[in-house]
Amino acid sequence: MNCNKPKWKRDKDKNVRRSSNVLHMSHCPRSVVTAKSGVTIVLQSYSNRYFLIISEAGSQGLGTVIQVVKHQQTNGFEVGPNSTIYDVLIRFGNETPELLLAARMIASKVDFDKPVLFGLALRRFDKELCEEICEEVKNILKTF
Repeated sequence: MNCNKPKWKRDKDKNVRRSSNVLHMSHCPRSVVTAKSGVTIVLQSYSNRYFLIISEAGSQGLGTVIQVVKHQQTNGFEVGPNSTIYDVLIRFGNETPELLLAARMIASKVDFDKPVLFGLALRRFDKELCEEICEEVKNILKTF
């Protein structure tokens, strides 16, 4: 994949950066294959969200697409340490409690600064695998 930065032109009608009338990504995607579990992780950063694909070896396709948005719950006075809420919404794919829990767990442990759109194609869900994925995603985020 060619990750050379294109020459940007500012569209006067829309506040969008365009090059040859094609909307571009803000950065090249970062990816890693974890050694222990064989899980492939691809992270793409856009101006308003992250797109994170997590695929286990042997999985076909993008998997289930899940949107996670972080909110701070306020009681009108102050924001407490346990007041973060993660709204999880299945955009398309299988709706299983394991997928929802994995997406919520990864989003909370990594603590993204923007909403995240997940593509999860995992065949197994265990705490060790999710923790390994979280560490790898944190390492990838450091490169942006």
